[in-house]
Amino acid sequence: LAPPAALGKKPPKAEPAAKGMMMPDLGKVLGPGWTVPPELSDRAAPGVVLEVRPDGYRRVMEGCVSAKPIENSVTDVSLSSSLSGGVGWGGGGVGASVMAASALKLSFNGPTIQSYDLVDFVPTRDCVSKLQALAARGSDPSRWVVVQEALMAKVSGCEQRSASAGVSIPGGGAGVSGAGACQMFSDEPVAVGVKTVALAEIPELAGLVATPAPAPSPSPSPSPAATAEAGSRVVGSSGYALRLVPAGTYTVGCTPGQGGECDDEEKPSRKVSLSRSVYMGETEVTQGLYQRLMRSNPSFYSSCGSNCPVEFVNWFDVVNLANRLSASEGLEACYVIRGESVSWPKGPSCLGYRLPTEAEWEVSARGGGDAKYSGGNELSAVGWFDGNSGGETRPVGQKQANGYGLHDMSGNVWEWVWDWYDDSAYAGGSVTDPLGPASGALRVERGGGWYDDPKSARVSNRFYGSPDARYALGVRLLRTAP
Repeated sequence: LAPPAALGKKPPKAEPAAKGMMMPDLGKVLGPGWTVPPELSDRAAPGVVLEVRPDGYRRVMEGCVSAKPIENSVTDVSLSSSLSGGVGWGGGGVGASVMAASALKLSFNGPTIQSYDLVDFVPTRDCVSKLQALAARGSDPSRWVVVQEALMAKVSGCEQRSASAGVSIPGGGAGVSGAGACQMFSDEPVAVGVKTVALAEIPELAGLVATPAPAPSPSPSPSPAATAEAGSRVVGSSGYALRLVPAGTYTVGCTPGQGGECDDEEKPSRKVSLSRSVYMGETEVTQGLYQRLMRSNPSFYSSCGSNCPVEFVNWFDVVNLANRLSASEGLEACYVIRGESVSWPKGPSCLGYRLPTEAEWEVSARGGGDAKYSGGNELSAVGWFDGNSGGETRPVGQKQANGYGLHDMSGNVWEWVWDWYDDSAYAGGSVTDPLGPASGALRVERGGGWYDDPKSARVSNRFYGSPDARYALGVRLLRTAP
């Protein structure tokens, strides 16, 4: 949610006692969507419901969720370089109002980011009831947002002038004099910045909003012409590129193109029908995209670079990633996640990002043909494996694409899919939009990795792993075509 325009204005220099700020560039440190919370400070913790007003934010409800937010530390060095311009607060428990004057340089002590994953944000019944009552009395829920993340820190100010100069701190009852002198303005951590989401992104609160509150611009919807052409390309606002895989009936499993190398679980070949076209990720999710969305990089080969596939992610990581990517592009979240309980209420009709089913993955990997590997019969031309990888992952998109314009579906990293593993036919007794078993202990993995032999990289090859396992595993996300 973009902050109100008024938040970016500097206070008039002629009125040093006025409440205001010079907007720090939080985006350089924390990513897009962050702003400074005037008049809120210690009241802007995650879970607080705010009203967006022309002059800033007004608190509507606090304590909307009983669980504690996740807390991650942030380096003081990165903050001091980004926030040295100054920040102003007015009240809210802060001991003084600090003006964005050139004489002051604020210090942020022990900064942390407190946050809720949207899928884990479950408002209390009392909160929902009170918000419903406010809406019934005429308040406008379409202007309400929820603080998802807050940058918390203790704040102090340091004098930058000569020792003979003095600076008055409005509202604090004390001044700061002398070069290097400091004054602590908050004894407890206060909110230096916040990131908010619309109520429409929280299932339990979405019903309060007749018209969704402002949200990030969605990724471009494919045109009717694009949906008719296999391999048509769209790029979401996150930068993640996808290619069209059309609906239709396909042959999967132990087809002639597999060259007689099929394992028993791949036999026999079978027909599957996809009732909906999908937009499959052109490449595996990269470390750079994962880092931006999840604020971490678990990859063993992190030195490979931001354009290399993320790996060492477990299955729960990637369903959370899918919902986070959906939220970043203003799309609906496909999964409801409660700890290790994950459901997919709308199934393939959900238009947000999600994991492919096993059938969707293999149809996409085949690229409309029957080659042994995704893109051709010569693995060195289409994928990274033990014969050419040099023993590590490689940047995505360097090898020849398949018929749908998809790269690296053979080799580089194994890819998680949605289905529970079944060692018999993965069609699960259904030929239309097939899924595996309704439950199980293992999730399916596909595609082979940089350290595997060519057999593992075949498009029909199947493998499996515990959903909490972390090893040479990445993911490729898709969206159902509208």
